[in-house]
Amino acid sequence: MKYKKYWISLLFCLIFIAINTAAFTSEKTNLIQYGKGYRFEENGWIFVHIEGDPYERGYQHGYLAAEELREILRTAQFIIPFNTGMEWQFFVDAADRLFTKFIDPEIDIEVARKILADNYDVYASELLNDKGLALGIYDARVTIPGTYVDEDDPSYFLIGGPFKSCLAHYLKNDLQFESNLSYFSGSAEVYEKWNWESGRPIPRYEGTVSLGYPNQCEELSKALRRSDFLNVFIASGVYDLECPYDSVLYSINHLDLPAERRNNITLRLYPGGHMLYTNPEALAQLKKDLEIFYQDILGE
Repeated sequence: MKYKKYWISLLFCLIFIAINTAAFTSEKTNLIQYGKGYRFEENGWIFVHIEGDPYERGYQHGYLAAEELREILRTAQFIIPFNTGMEWQFFVDAADRLFTKFIDPEIDIEVARKILADNYDVYASELLNDKGLALGIYDARVTIPGTYVDEDDPSYFLIGGPFKSCLAHYLKNDLQFESNLSYFSGSAEVYEKWNWESGRPIPRYEGTVSLGYPNQCEELSKALRRSDFLNVFIASGVYDLECPYDSVLYSINHLDLPAERRNNITLRLYPGGHMLYTNPEALAQLKKDLEIFYQDILGE
């Protein structure tokens, strides 16, 4: 509620600001793009073009005009008390009373979920920023001093070494697998050559590569519609920010399925991170739930 109040207040202040839009031409300078939106500067004016559904337009505008919006908010907080004799908090509370009640709670929750999914690195950096800590994306219970950087994810380093050692032991001693090849738990070269055609967003930052992401919702819906015998078990960790439970729930709730097919999906939440089975408590419960899942399918 706190952040929503401030953004509503900012929207209230923006009533007094003219936003100019213009069609793109290749002659414009200082062009910055995000999705279908873009901005450029010409003769001292900033031109912003946005398009898409409401969420896309809002995100494009916030991304393309972030610095200006931040400056507007900072200036308004300083000037308004002098011009009106009222403190900034008065307008925050007034905006909340006037506008918040008209926001559909369900829409508000869906937007919040999507914002978190699209900005997990910001969330990981900001939640405990007052304590100088950042969360681990793979397990939010693990923290590291400073801001979040993907290659320094603390939860990955916490379990990375033991995980690789266990796998090496399993391959050599249990499977009797011998090889002179090097084993890589992750490879940027492979990642960049992988086929991510199921989802390919616009790069978030200029000069970076956004190869896309796997999205199997359509294929899963099709398989469940075709096969009444197909059952799906999904295990999620409550502290997993890489594949958050809410984003999984959102995806499941939006599958193109008849009501009777939804009964074929089992979704369970466990006290763990992305690799929830590294928590002995979660592993024990997962084992029990899977036994029940298979017994029900086999009729035992």
